[in-house]
Amino acid sequence: MDRIFSFYSKHKVQFWLGVIILQQVFLLFSMDGTGGDGDSVNHYLYNKYAFKYPWLFIHSWSRPFFVLASCLFVQLGFIGIKLFNSIMAVGGAYLAYRLAKKIDVPRPELVMPLLMFMPDYLQLSLSGLTEPLFSFMVVGALLIFAYDRNILGALIVSFLPFARPEGFFFVAIAVVYFIFRRGTWKMIPLLLIGHIFYSLVGFLFFDESILWLFKDNANATLTPAYGVTGRWLHYVRELPYVIGIPICVLFWLGAVAMGIKLLLDFTNIKKNLIPAIVLAGTFSVIIAHTIFWKFGLFKSFGLTRNLLTVAPLMAIISLVGMQTMWSVLRLERVRSGYASLFVILGSLIFLYSGNKCALKFPDDFQLNPVQELSKEVVQFIDKVYPKTGRTFHYYPFMNLVAEQDPFDWKTHKTLFKDVIELPIPGNTIVIWDDWFALNEGKVTLDMLVEHPELEFVKAFDTFDQMNKKRRFVLFKTKIWY
Repeated sequence: MDRIFSFYSKHKVQFWLGVIILQQVFLLFSMDGTGGDGDSVNHYLYNKYAFKYPWLFIHSWSRPFFVLASCLFVQLGFIGIKLFNSIMAVGGAYLAYRLAKKIDVPRPELVMPLLMFMPDYLQLSLSGLTEPLFSFMVVGALLIFAYDRNILGALIVSFLPFARPEGFFFVAIAVVYFIFRRGTWKMIPLLLIGHIFYSLVGFLFFDESILWLFKDNANATLTPAYGVTGRWLHYVRELPYVIGIPICVLFWLGAVAMGIKLLLDFTNIKKNLIPAIVLAGTFSVIIAHTIFWKFGLFKSFGLTRNLLTVAPLMAIISLVGMQTMWSVLRLERVRSGYASLFVILGSLIFLYSGNKCALKFPDDFQLNPVQELSKEVVQFIDKVYPKTGRTFHYYPFMNLVAEQDPFDWKTHKTLFKDVIELPIPGNTIVIWDDWFALNEGKVTLDMLVEHPELEFVKAFDTFDQMNKKRRFVLFKTKIWY
């Protein structure tokens, strides 16, 4: 036993890095899921067709820096974007370890499993979503600041808004950091480099005005986009589902411990700027999204995955909570080491336990029932209506299954209300679904049933993971050649 622990103490970083890599590789190559059938798939499609439609490289919704960083991986298929995000997630875990070590958090290597054992973060790392890249950039920038490489850190932060809108929070935090950090206020203009770069790219290569970034923002709305708003404690209540109950407990312990320590030593805040940013950055995301969801600002829909933009920082705070607990209990070094391993093992067991706040394995990493049903719809169309000229639908995964270019309006249009108000060409198939077409496209089933140019073909039904009935309804034009 002593030999085992001696080996572990010498190779603990490599051990935990190996554990999370093995977990990632297994899930990457053995599961066919897409991490959701909406934004995850849409981001994949935007990236896949970026070389064919270069304007996608500066499209605000697709996140220009995310497209730039991942577009080559996407050419391998959906597994390519999952590979990219896996690299970002595992890389972010390693950078979080380096940052925890730099700011003297005991047993910093445990940050890696704490991050990759968060249920929702693990799912996102195998999706087409933008959070893993953003979280990698955030923790990387803070690590670089910790080593006083302020120019490089400022440059990374300047591009954060082009990976995720939360990047603006960190630009503001970086301004405060440079004000407090002696002799670094001259770095503040560097935080504009990202905006200058993309302003010039749009102006020089895409015929945009020099101020196009301030006019073209996909989320720039101050009214509820979906007709609903949320509660003040929405994100607090949902946090156990996002990061798991064990890690959630550690997170709140760590947040309190770090907050008290920073307040008690406030006169030396300049020496504790990096821990302060870890805490401030995390809670700026939680508080800002709470306000956005409460008042329906910036197209907020209360998506809990927004919190995972700072998941590596949350892992560091959680580790602080764990080590604070051992200090309060006055556990000596060896016993606290055993206790730490016990907590990590417990977090791993909880992750795959089937608890309502844990993963639903393997379902969370496989195609969901609605996606499987959409494959049946595509197969039906190919078999029964081979002369289909174009399709109207809003379900992103159907483009992926049919290998259909969603930006080629000669063969496909997204099913919006204004699309069906125009004359519909012959040989067109219209596919209605009860979520995207209804909520995003604002097209009700009755609109299609009563449409004078369309006729009903077939309905396809299934039940989703929540045992809710889901449906695709197929229509075709009455004019068919």
